[in-house]
Amino acid sequence: MRSPDSLTLREQLSDADRLNREIMDHLERAFIPQAHELRRVTRVSGEEDMTSQLADVTLRNQVDNLLKSDDYTRKMTDNLKAYLTLIGHEVGKIVGG
Repeated sequence: MRSPDSLTLREQLSDADRLNREIMDHLERAFIPQAHELRRVTRVSGEEDMTSQLADVTLRNQVDNLLKSDDYTRKMTDNLKAYLTLIGHEVGKIVGG
């Protein structure tokens, strides 16, 4: 895979668009559902003790999955930011002459 700064502006724009769609898809299909599931399983209902509802292993696994998903989201977002910075510089060169 070529580095973003070796790509043409058109390729940078295409890659940035693809990354944006991948991030949105990941958030909608993975991160948000995992966050909602973690919230659901950690809710204490009534007088029930949380330890009786949820095993530590289950909680740790769900938190671990959410943290991995967050790491992936951050890496993808950082990658997109790098593309957008390069695109901004390229457009600045074109506009500024």
